[in-house]
Amino acid sequence: MLSSKYLGFQSIKLENQHLAVNILPDLGFKIASIYHKDKEFEFLHQPAKGSYDQAEYGADFSKFDTSGIDDCIPTIDECKYPGSYTTLPDHGDTWSVKFDVLETTDSSATGRVKLRSLPLEFEKKITLEDKKINIQYRVKNLSDKAIYYLWAFHGLNNYSKDTEITFPKEYQNYINVQNDE
Repeated sequence: MLSSKYLGFQSIKLENQHLAVNILPDLGFKIASIYHKDKEFEFLHQPAKGSYDQAEYGADFSKFDTSGIDDCIPTIDECKYPGSYTTLPDHGDTWSVKFDVLETTDSSATGRVKLRSLPLEFEKKITLEDKKINIQYRVKNLSDKAIYYLWAFHGLNNYSKDTEITFPKEYQNYINVQNDE
């Protein structure tokens, strides 16, 4: 359901007895907040100034908020598309643009956007299920040629001195991009 505002932007708020999730359709369908009610804890890093600014398409991501969960598609770093003069923007097309809201309920929201740099359509459905958040993605090629792209989940979490991150044993190789570690 579209609620009032969250840090200066129109928000879709999904909520149940355990979690409250705020999604910003005008900022790339960003998950701006995941709040655990029982623990009174915000899982996602929040903007230092307490609000968001609207970035222009192709802007330098580092000049804007570094918070919440964004999707980077068709690339992470600004680069040239293979075999062409097309420049793919920093952190991809979607983080700074408005999504079309296709459907909302108390427990789910679906948004879609057509990329500007490549003939791709990107769809994201976020569903709240008890103490879990399920995110489903769909990428549709709108051309008759093969399109190369990279997608990355870009989540910035809120950490305290007591935070512990554990990975399943089968996860042997992972990269922390903070400070090039």
